[in-house]
Parts: sequence; structure tokens; C-alpha cells
Amino acid sequence: MPGKPRCQRIVAIALRRIPGAYPAVNPTWKIPQTPHPAGPSISPASPRSSPGVPGMDSSGSERKQSTPEGEQPLSELHRILKPLPNSSHSRDRQKFPPDSNCLKGTREAVIREISDWATKSKFLGASEDSHIMWLHGCVGCGKSAIAQIIAERFFQKKRLAGSFFFFRGSCARSKIERLASTIACQLAAAVPSAGPYITSAARTHYGLLANYPLGLQFQHLVYEPLMAITKWSLFSSPFLIVIDGLDECYDRSQVARWITDTVEYFKAHPRIALRFLITSRAEEHIREGLTRPGVRLLNLADHNPMADIVFVMRETLKATASSSRVIQAYEGQWPEETDLQRLVNHAGGLFTFMSTILKFILDNSNPMGPNPMARLPHALTIDPGLDGLYTETLAHAEHLPHFREVTSTIGLLQEPLSINDLAELIVLPRHEVVQVLVPLQSIIHVPGDNYTLVTLCHSSFYTYLNQYHRSGRFYAPPSGHLDMLKACFRSLYNDTESSSSSAYAQRATEAHWKLLLASLPEEPDGRGFEAQLELLISVLQFDVLDLRDYNLVVYLGVLGNILKSDNPDRKILHSAVAGLLQGMLIESDPLVMLLELLVTSNVELPRLHRRLEQESQRRIGVPTAHWRQIPLVNLGVAAFLKRDGSGQIYPGYRHNTSPATREYICTFWLQDLLSTIEQNPAEIMEFLVETVILLPPAEPGKVGRHLEPEIDFSFQGLASDWETRLRLQVEVTISAINRLFKAENRDLPNSFKDGRWHWEVVEGVSNLVLSDPDHDSGPSILDMVLFFDQLSLCVRKRCHHEGDTCGIEESWFASRFRILPIQSCID
Repeated sequence: MPGKPRCQRIVAIALRRIPGAYPAVNPTWKIPQTPHPAGPSISPASPRSSPGVPGMDSSGSERKQSTPEGEQPLSELHRILKPLPNSSHSRDRQKFPPDSNCLKGTREAVIREISDWATKSKFLGASEDSHIMWLHGCVGCGKSAIAQIIAERFFQKKRLAGSFFFFRGSCARSKIERLASTIACQLAAAVPSAGPYITSAARTHYGLLANYPLGLQFQHLVYEPLMAITKWSLFSSPFLIVIDGLDECYDRSQVARWITDTVEYFKAHPRIALRFLITSRAEEHIREGLTRPGVRLLNLADHNPMADIVFVMRETLKATASSSRVIQAYEGQWPEETDLQRLVNHAGGLFTFMSTILKFILDNSNPMGPNPMARLPHALTIDPGLDGLYTETLAHAEHLPHFREVTSTIGLLQEPLSINDLAELIVLPRHEVVQVLVPLQSIIHVPGDNYTLVTLCHSSFYTYLNQYHRSGRFYAPPSGHLDMLKACFRSLYNDTESSSSSAYAQRATEAHWKLLLASLPEEPDGRGFEAQLELLISVLQFDVLDLRDYNLVVYLGVLGNILKSDNPDRKILHSAVAGLLQGMLIESDPLVMLLELLVTSNVELPRLHRRLEQESQRRIGVPTAHWRQIPLVNLGVAAFLKRDGSGQIYPGYRHNTSPATREYICTFWLQDLLSTIEQNPAEIMEFLVETVILLPPAEPGKVGRHLEPEIDFSFQGLASDWETRLRLQVEVTISAINRLFKAENRDLPNSFKDGRWHWEVVEGVSNLVLSDPDHDSGPSILDMVLFFDQLSLCVRKRCHHEGDTCGIEESWFASRFRILPIQSCID
């Protein structure tokens, strides 16, 4: 091995000659080096014996080989990790932007600097001690193109561990949650011997992708597997991971934390054979994490791009001229050298802006439109900033039908949609949407089919459309979120199943509502709430909405009851509504979601109740109070009582139900039942004895979509004299039930006469339990009445129990209600 240092030759010989095991260090010699950090405490899913490094030759290069017996196939790893497709350098860039690459002969100095840094190994005496390079620059300066060419070249060298290209507005690629799993799958494909280690880590660390921070995900899925397979390949060049457009990721706090974790990990493990190339704008949350020791900085502003821009423009226009019959027929040179230089100066060093100008000049989507020679002077008059280009391009298409609907929708969307979904959402024929998009191809990526997402050439177009001082007559005002909200409701309530626009509406309705409310001015005199309420009523009046279920009815009933209480406090209402949305209502219902959002705003409760009652009565035709109590009564039983595995039925105050839900039911359930008996005796008669299906326990911590689960309050907030009122309510209700059965010539069940509740310790707490329940059915409304009958006696110490004692003082009720010391229990 001429030319190699003696220590290298010894290690290489040892790696080749010792079969079946990793080589041991000869005690007679040592390589001067700092101690290697402790290896990862993982083992491959299927260990195998092979000379040297599994899956690599003696120089550290990957061997081409079939999947060994026992090694997990790549498809299995994909099933476990669920990597994000179309996010690497090998994606279809026209469908999944950024569509950037360096033309041959451009950016050579920058590419050479990055390649030299990424190739050098610490064990070959390199002075470079940074595992991370941050390539940063302004919008449109060519960062993504450089990242693309670097990823492609290192892939050809078989030293690319993975790549990920973020893109703002591209849904999954604008989030960081699947970054580690995606890179890990790419690493397993690039270095098959890493696959078993990655699979083992994914299986060993339960909940790794769901519960671990991104830094630990990288440690277990990328760093430790890579260290395990390369720790004896001391002199090979490191692997490279390319992360492009990190500033386009919406998860700013997670990005900052991951940067910190990554820098700290490399500081603690300096010998790991891995490099990170990160490209982004100089956003503050990124700059703070990467401007520290251990990170190499490369500012594109230090590399003058003008020569490259001249080269790209000249070659692009020359190639077009050689193939265009129209340009060939032009008398004279095109473009003239002076015009070319003016175009170069106009681009201002921005590759993205240069590319957009070239698209504008060479746009041939409309055969009847201007030719390139006519377009070039217009390009020279556009403001060098992107705003001028956007305005000029939009002005050419603003005469088209539905131009305003399409462009405003694009500016207000929360994520990109396909042409099909865009047309379905705004109820326009598909061809008319395409007609508007085609002239905008210099600033919008218009796919060649109706199913690929419509994306922007640059994300700054979003901010342009949403800022009046920049876009002027093309401004997409926040009030447009009302139209988006109506469009979402129309999509949610239509009869089309599996609609992509409906899926978007489900995800984006809340965001459009919040953005709409945020656009309203703050009014201290209450007019601000009135404006919010009018917006909600506007949505409720939309023709596709139908009050076909009891969601709004129950909501109005709860609100009306709380307004009757001693202290209709907003805090109490919020907590009660949160519990009822969890326990009684369909939480995913968009109407319920809007009502809950409205309740958490600056609400004047009586006005809210009055307007919603008026609107509901107008839509239904009769006062909702005439028929809403039955759902309230049934759902009260379903949310209040619990049935355990042994069949016992008791108040489920220990199964994560909101305290406000339980206390609301204790206060108002008997009132609702009595009102129902008086107003709808015939309808309620059959419900009294029927079994009520109990609701399943709520998920831990789920007490409403937008409210804190810790909200709690003293019961006196609802009714300070509840203890004394309860007995009267029970007696009046039982009397009404007796009269109802007598009027209907029916006998009351024997269980109602005897009573079926007794005290027992369940779940470690004293509770009232339903005696001898029928294991094939649940409780009835009459059973719930008997529960309150027994509770009212125990609270006032006027109870009588056969064979057991009263447990009121050890129960949940003792901590919530005032136990009156009127007389002792009769045991």
C-alpha cells in the first residue's frame, strides 16, 4: 500500500485478515487519538458475522449485496417509520418544489468549498472540527439549487446518508415531525447494514416517533446506527445529510430545540463520521442555534453570483432561440448583449427572481399571447423586487372570469390544493380554474394534471397577497376568511364521501374562523362581540347548514340553564361547555367547534343566548325549548353514570369527566326532566323506563378542544343553596312522575318504589352504587331520579340504609357540597 501511513496499512491489513469478528487492537501499538465515546447500546435486529464492517468494504465504502438472511427488508422499516415520500433530492421537482438545480459550470466555488468540508475525515489529520455547515442567504439566492447538486453528487459517491427539502405551504414538508424517520429510512437504503440497527432502535424505544423529541429520534435512528457500522472504518470520508429550507418549517420552537440538541450531540461525540449541510434564510430562531462553536458558516452573500447569472441567462435564451421558429425569424440578434446585461442587473443577484423573469419572457402557454421579443421589454420595466413581478403577472390575467375568486382563495388557503379540490371548494368548473392559473405560471406551479397540488414558485407570494400595501388591488383581505369558512361548511355538509376538499375543510375550518375573528377590531363597548356574533349567524344562515341534530339544541339548553343560575360566570360556562362537548356532544362537529370558540371570546352571555335562540327558532319554526329537554335529560344520564367491568353502575366522577359536567347535571338535570314532563308528557313517557346507553370514559386530559382541563370552581358558583333546593326538586319531580303514570293508566316499576342505591367503596372512594342492576341493560331515567332522591336524603342527614352505613362524608360529594348537620343518619 504505497503512499499510506504505516498505521493505516496496519489497520487495513487487520480488517481484511481477521474473519468473523471485529478486529482487536494490537497491544504493541496504538493510534494516538482521544478516547472514542461509548458506542450505542443497541444491537441489530438480526446480528450476523462478517469480516470488517457489515455492508462495507475495508475502505468503508458500501458493498452492493442482496438482503442477508435475517436482515429486515426495507419495506418493513418503511412500515415502522412511515417516512415522508417526495422529500429527498430524488423527488419529482416539478411536482414537489423547490424545482432548483445548478446549471453545469455555475456555483463551482461554493460547491467545491462544501464538498471539501464534507469529505475530509478527522482521522486523516483534518483541522476541520465542525460537523455542521450552515449555508445561508436571502430569498432567491440559490440555496436550494446548491443543496440539490450537493445531494446528487454525494449520492453518486455513496456518501449521502439522506436529504430533506422543506417547503413552506406544502403541508407535511413544512413540518419537522417526520424528519428523523425519513432520514433514517434513506440511511438504511444507502447503507443496508444500518437497517437492522435502525429497526432494533425503532422497536426497542416504545413511542419513539410519537413521544421522543427530535434530537433523541436522530440519536437512536441515525447517529447510533451509523456509529455502530462505521466505528472501525477510521479513515473513510464521513457521510453527509442535506437539510434544505429549514426556515420553511413552521415548527419554529421544535427547529430551535433540534438545532441545539444536534450541536450538543456532536460536541459530545466528535468522532462520529457524519456531516450536516443545512440551508436556510437567516431567521432568528435558526441563527441563534447555529452561530456557535462547532458550526461552519457559509454566507452566499460572500460569493458574487453575477457571473453565474450571466451564464445561465445567456445559455437559456440561446437554447430557446435555437429551437424557436419565431425567434429564428427575428431580424437581428436576440437578445442583444445590452438587453442581456440589463436583465442580469435587473435580477439583482437573485437566482429565483432570474428564473421567474425567464419564465415570464419564455412563457408559451398562450399561443395568442405576446412572443418573447415583446415580453422582454416588459420584464425590464418590472421592479427588481418580487412584488413587481407578482403585480405585473397578475395584471395580465385579471380580466379573466373568476380571477378574483381563484387568486384570493390561493392567498387564504392554509395548505395547497389540487385543481380538482380547488374547483370543488369554491364551486367553479375545473376548466375555469385552469384558465385563471395558466397565465400565472411564472409565479405559480400549475401541474399538468388535476390531482397534483398547485404550489407557488416562491412562498413570498402568500405574504404579498395578504399585505395591502404590497398587493393593492390584488389584496386578499382577512374578511375573505368568511367566504372560506362558508366554503368549508358547504364541503363538510355535502353528500360526497371521501372528498379531498372535505378533508381540507375538516383541518382548516378552525384556522379560518380564528383568522376571521382576529381581523375584527377590538371594541370595548361590546360591539366587537356583536360583530363576531353576526359573523356566526351569517354562517348559520348559509343554505347548506341544517339543524338536523341536537348539537345546537343541547348547547342552547346548557347556556339557558346557566343563565338562570345565581352567578352566570363565564368561567363556569367555559368549564361546563367543555365537559359537555366532551361528554354529551359530537366534538368534531364544525358547528359545535365554532360555538365553543365563540364562547371563549369576549362574550356577553345573555345576548349570545338570545340571538342563537332567535336564529334557531327562525330556522326550525318552533321554540327549541319545546323539544330540547329530552336530549338534555338522556345525555345527562349517559354522561353522569358509569358502568364498570363487573356491571356496577355509579356516578363516574373518577373517569376523567369535567367537574363542571357533573355539577351542571346535579344542578339542572331534575329541572330539565320536570320541564319535559310538563311540556311533552307523551314524548317523555317512553323514555322514562327505557335503558340509557352510557357514554365511554373520556380520554385522559381531554376536557374540550380549546379549554384548559384544570378549570374547576366551587359549586356555590352555580347555586349557593343547592343542598336545600335538591330535596324540593326531587319531591316535585317524583310527584310529577306519579301523576304522569296515573294519567296514562300505567303502573310504576317496583324498583322505583323500593329504591336501588346504596353506599359502597369503588375505585377507592365511597360512592352510591345501583343495587342488583340488570347486567344486560343500563340505567333508566327513573334510576337517575332515585339516585338524586337518595343523595338529597344523605346530604341532609335524613337517610336510612339497610345493612350498611352512609358514605356521604367520605364521598366526592362531601368535598363539593355542604353537608348539612341537621340530624344523624339512621343506620
